[in-house]
Amino acid sequence: MNRNKFYGKVRVRLFFVNMICLSFVSVISAQQRQDSEKQNSDSLSLPANIITGKVYVVGNEITDDDVILREVTTRPDSKLDVDVLQEDVNRIYKLGLFNKVDVYPVPTDTVNKFDIMFLVEERFYIFPIPQGGFRNGEFSKFWAGLNVKWNNFRGRNETASLSFGIGYEPFVNVNYFVPWIGKKAHFFSSASIGYSKNYNRSLIALDDTTSNSIPSSAD
Repeated sequence: MNRNKFYGKVRVRLFFVNMICLSFVSVISAQQRQDSEKQNSDSLSLPANIITGKVYVVGNEITDDDVILREVTTRPDSKLDVDVLQEDVNRIYKLGLFNKVDVYPVPTDTVNKFDIMFLVEERFYIFPIPQGGFRNGEFSKFWAGLNVKWNNFRGRNETASLSFGIGYEPFVNVNYFVPWIGKKAHFFSSASIGYSKNYNRSLIALDDTTSNSIPSSAD
């Protein structure tokens, strides 16, 4: 097993154990304050099973919730499994949309039930890159333009890109990619369109020759 993956699982497990224990202490303290007249009753014990409550995401100002939650296999009202949560975190991170992904247990009114909160930190999604050069290494054939890539377009993990150049042999290309179509079925789609103006090299070479260099039929 990869050492980083192993330590990642250990950190998640220890974090959840500590958070749940602290939450239980908080719940027990609150109940003891509210039920001070029952101080002689049996002390509360930790439940054997932890149940998952609601599963939700915070920190996603651009990305739609369902884009993230469709990567999560942890379900409400199921037994909490730290290994499954680690896999959920890994799948969300592999989307390539976030700089950081954390998961937190949130106490509920039920002692052994915790909501699961995924906290994400979104990255920057628009990348403009200047481009240019000289065709065939000739200064008279200079061109310049921009290549713009927009990841997570519309907050749906879609990718839109625009590339164009002006000057010698101008061009423009537009690309659009949808990685997930449908809810349960995983289909994808892509489309592209472009325009370019290219000079015919053979005609250019022909123009470089003089007309009297070509023998005529009258000669």
